[in-house]
Amino acid sequence: FTGVPVPAGAEVMSAKVEFYVDKVGSCCNESFQITVTMQSSPDAAGFAGQPSQYLQDVFVNHSTSAKTRYVPPVDSVVHEPRDSPDLQAMVQEIVDLPGWAAGNAMVVLFGDSSSTSDEQSREYESFDGEPSMAPSLVVSFCPAPPVALCADGSAVQTVTTRIST
Repeated sequence: FTGVPVPAGAEVMSAKVEFYVDKVGSCCNESFQITVTMQSSPDAAGFAGQPSQYLQDVFVNHSTSAKTRYVPPVDSVVHEPRDSPDLQAMVQEIVDLPGWAAGNAMVVLFGDSSSTSDEQSREYESFDGEPSMAPSLVVSFCPAPPVALCADGSAVQTVTTRIST
């Protein structure tokens, strides 16, 4: 996700990826667990054209210490919205890194499935398939001092960044 407008040191209240279901049925109806983490980088680089080994290396060796395991629900309606589990701890870890600045990029990683077969998956829209339904990173946060603190009455801010390239 490029151009994430969360300032350095912000207090992250919640974070999630919003998806839209692309396919349902036999492709996507088996239960499995998956690990969600993020690339531990203050400004993640794109990985278009990189071999799968590059992504595996990022997932294993360059991810946040915060992770979560979850079982994605079975989808039954195409284009229905679907949210990831809360990524608050992962996004907090990124915005607290030296070098993070509002407008930098973040990468959310989904992997390490408990599946015993290649058949278990969930299929969501992508920028390449349906740009208006591309995944979005939604982050609610309180700005870091000295801008304003939520404790002193300022409103929690929520920003959405859609995958665009």
